Amino acid sequence: MVSSSRIGIIIASTTEDDVQKGKAMITRVRAKFTNGHIVPLERLDIEEGAEVVVAIEDTQAPKQGLAAIAERVKELHKDIPPEEWADVPPDLAMNHKHYLYGHPKEED
Repeated sequence: MVSSSRIGIIIASTTEDDVQKGKAMITRVRAKFTNGHIVPLERLDIEEGAEVVVAIEDTQAPKQGLAAIAERVKELHKDIPPEEWADVPPDLAMNHKHYLYGHPKEED
């Protein structure tokens, strides 16, 4: 579940198919989820009764640079079973060229 302080919505006044094809008129607005309803925090220029597609997005700024890389490594680490880590050579970082390309090993 996305934290309520980090939610934004995208409203497209057309079908989901048109949204995916880039043919939709898309408007991004902030909204609150209250009593089971999405309530825009600003006025929308949409015809009353018009069908819209609503996509909820996490509005927290994405991590960049080293923080983004570290986050991705943590995510990938979770997918590898613990028994697989036992097969990783302890000198992998220092000798990655040896393990990847067959270069001579480097010593400490």
